Amino acid sequence: MGLISRDGNGGFSFSGDAGSDRTPQAAPQQPQQGQPNGNPEGELQGEIFRASDEAETAITALISSTMPGAQVAAINAVAETGGIDHRVIERLAQQSGQEPAQIAQQVQQVYDGFHGAISSRLEGAGVHDLELFDEFVGGDQRLYRDMQKAVRDLMMNNDTSGFERLAATYREALDVIDPEAVREALDAAGIKHRRGDGGSIVMNLPGHGEVSYRAAMKAGLIKVSRG
Repeated sequence: MGLISRDGNGGFSFSGDAGSDRTPQAAPQQPQQGQPNGNPEGELQGEIFRASDEAETAITALISSTMPGAQVAAINAVAETGGIDHRVIERLAQQSGQEPAQIAQQVQQVYDGFHGAISSRLEGAGVHDLELFDEFVGGDQRLYRDMQKAVRDLMMNNDTSGFERLAATYREALDVIDPEAVREALDAAGIKHRRGDGGSIVMNLPGHGEVSYRAAMKAGLIKVSRG
């Protein structure tokens, strides 16, 4: 996280690089009248999710040559382990009449394409460090189950809302997940802040007084995007 400067609306824009290769940007904003607060990822809602053309072609081929039960098993295997199960590959190969190596290549193309598209979507939703995000989700059983469900919902229903909720949870906890980056940005901008309960950060925002980072995120006063 880097330099913060005042924007034209009287808020603050986080930009630049304070020496970290993890550089989220945030812009504290005034919520517009008539619009709900606490929805900083709203610009992603309603978008149609698309993986790479290669992944779309591969998944079409798999769907046309295998049974739904095997397809669901493959999705569950990826959701539960984050990888590709060789037993599922063999089952898909038997059903399709293709060699396991050919099926494995198609499944890998699907996996890579969807993983890349999901990563891009998370970055667009303010996840500034994907490794840190993985650690955050993987370290909490509830969030990890939510991630598994998000994978299934995406693959079976083209529903990305689970990933967007996880991204929002990550953004709202960024002061605890990566406090150094948040503090450096606030210090660089001359914004007063202090440590709150549980390691959280409480900011003193002009016009708002003391506001916790989490509360500011939920209220839409701060918007985080990848720098």
